[in-house]
Amino acid sequence: MAEGVPLNRRGFLVRLVLAAQALLALALIVPGIGYLLTPLFAARRQGRWVPLGAPAPRTGSPPLRIEIATREPDGYVVRERKRIAWVVADTSSGGGIVFSGECTHLGCNFDWSPADSLFVCPCHGGRFDRSGRNVAGPPRRPLDRYPVKDEGGVLFVMPLKEKA
Repeated sequence: MAEGVPLNRRGFLVRLVLAAQALLALALIVPGIGYLLTPLFAARRQGRWVPLGAPAPRTGSPPLRIEIATREPDGYVVRERKRIAWVVADTSSGGGIVFSGECTHLGCNFDWSPADSLFVCPCHGGRFDRSGRNVAGPPRRPLDRYPVKDEGGVLFVMPLKEKA
């Protein structure tokens, strides 16, 4: 503090003003640091399983377009978001595969083309087969898959934040 100031009226007031300034600085700094560091120390929130409301499709049936409503943390707020997903029959396990409805090139929504038996992205001509592999166009990686579980014949997915 102010060790060189004698403890008289003036010295007392100088110490009182310095103490008030320190308390004011502390009152402003501590919440600011807490605000900035909260996302770093918050436990990583796991997604929640969302029911699709439909059973796994049968082998040979066309992919099913569905809409998933999610609540996603975005910094300090939680946003509601509707996502498009595609459910395809998994020939190896007899269950279902759920793909994100966004192209891995630039995030455009793609659609199923029954004539080509491919997922087709209208933005840049990306094409993906039923297993999600890219077969044409600029996308360099396959479609993103959501984790899936089957409970009592109903599929549940855990929508994750899209990869950048």
